[in-house]
Amino acid sequence: MLDRFLKAFPDPKALVQLSSNYDPRCTGSFGYLLRSQPDGQALLRKLGQYGFLSTSFERFMIDSSGEDVVIQLIRNVDMRNDAADIALKSVHLYRSLSAFFGPEKIRHFTLGSGMGQYCDTLGEFMQGNVSFDGICPTVYLDKSVLEAPLPDHDDILAQSIETLAQRLGQKDREASITQQVTHLLRPDAMGVNATLSAVARELAMSGRTLQRRLSDENASFNGIVDQARKEQALSLLLCSPLSIVEIAEDLGFVELSSFYRAFRLWFDNTPARFRSENRLATRMAGI
Repeated sequence: MLDRFLKAFPDPKALVQLSSNYDPRCTGSFGYLLRSQPDGQALLRKLGQYGFLSTSFERFMIDSSGEDVVIQLIRNVDMRNDAADIALKSVHLYRSLSAFFGPEKIRHFTLGSGMGQYCDTLGEFMQGNVSFDGICPTVYLDKSVLEAPLPDHDDILAQSIETLAQRLGQKDREASITQQVTHLLRPDAMGVNATLSAVARELAMSGRTLQRRLSDENASFNGIVDQARKEQALSLLLCSPLSIVEIAEDLGFVELSSFYRAFRLWFDNTPARFRSENRLATRMAGI
């Protein structure tokens, strides 16, 4: 569908212009979420909780412990890294946050270096308040948004979204064993340090049965854990003030050298160099 859309609107400026025809307060699940919550604090809490806000982003990582409120959009690993798709979602996110909090509350927007022909258009659209030296799409908000009331607060809509989230959560539990294990290894669930036996108990089966069912799907528990650690290492380095030692401990590495070896296999880089090369990590970690 995206390919057909880009053929109809090949000019990046046309994509931005098209988005201006829609009210961000009434567009998409993110707009509905903005309209359902009473204030910025509640919005960010729900934003981190719900995993169905976009088909292109698996979840939002939110950190409000520093100078800014930082929202990082984590790409779904199954989605291709398409600059046009990222551009569209970024424009929609920018318009939505501007509509509810005001553009002056958006302090900065960071995108990856692979945006190509969209850089100039996005730079103009965001009034120069964007850079292209990050890894994941990231927006920095003035911390006053936490206390900002959302005027369209709708309790009925909030309940509807909650019901939808519960139903989608039920679908997750009916998903493949690989997907269920992946979900359980998330930070807001059991985490990457969960053992095979603990995950098996959560899924109401023996460890041997879990291994067999994963094998039937051409997957393995260790492989899923490795992928989960890779994704969480990226998020923690880019979106938390934790030291590299603390990140290694959080991810279950007994020896720091083991974390360094794994990280080089994942990203062909060291954690320290990777972090220092990214503006987001520099601002969050103060290095």
